[in-house]
Amino acid sequence: MRAPDAAVPARVSTSAPGTQAEATGRAIEEARTHRGGRAAWLQAAAIVAAAAALSLAWRYEASRPFDPQTLAIDVGQLQSQAAEASLLDARFDGMGTLPATFRRMHAQQLADKVAAVTSDLDSRTADDLAADALPEARSDALALHAGLMRVSYGADGGAERPLFESLDERLAALRHGLDPDD
Repeated sequence: MRAPDAAVPARVSTSAPGTQAEATGRAIEEARTHRGGRAAWLQAAAIVAAAAALSLAWRYEASRPFDPQTLAIDVGQLQSQAAEASLLDARFDGMGTLPATFRRMHAQQLADKVAAVTSDLDSRTADDLAADALPEARSDALALHAGLMRVSYGADGGAERPLFESLDERLAALRHGLDPDD
């Protein structure tokens, strides 16, 4: 049977204080501390460099001009929202199945989504291939937003439906012109 741990003698240093062994031990400990501090600084510098690189990449991506395929994505979002607005107005007008409050709130949500796409369209330029389509997309986005805002403020049911349907068709044609494979 083994004796309790308290009975095990502690490791006793055989060297006298201030000897070469103690100095070597201190030097090793200082090197470990210095190495650990240097590693922490290198990690911090690497994190800052990575954050800076990501920030620059994001800024570049956000400011680069629209190419036809990228513009087609935003135009497709606008077309989808125009089609949804047309259905929203048709359901309210034809069947009377949607409560007016739901119609207004949903129109406001769609208007917020259109405003986000419009902001993206306004903040960037277009390359040569998409330059002709960008003003038309901006114009249609503004018309769609204005129509949705009228609905959200309580315009008569069905009053905006012709606008939404024509915007849906125009945006579909614009998107097809930008990206025929889509």
